[in-house]
Amino acid sequence: RFVNLITERKQKMASIPLRQLAKEVDIPIWVVDLRHELTHGKLPRLALCRKGCDVVLDWLRKTYWSRQLGNNLCEESEDEDEEQEEVEANVDLDNDAWE
Repeated sequence: RFVNLITERKQKMASIPLRQLAKEVDIPIWVVDLRHELTHGKLPRLALCRKGCDVVLDWLRKTYWSRQLGNNLCEESEDEDEEQEEVEANVDLDNDAWE
């Protein structure tokens, strides 16, 4: 639902691929792929779904909630950056679990 709702406002009269729309709003492509698997394929491993939720919540925190609250919620620690890089590095391994 997140991917659909966030990209929906960028969708015009023409049909634009979700991957392209997601890229425009800085949603990782692997999250779009996860959405596709959840909707049309086999259910991915729970660990991958949880990683997706973490990334989505972080995206919402940085993009919307921190602006609305006007505070420092969007400050990132180095640990969060490293954790995000680790998640993205593990996505390729997790993609094998879908096949």
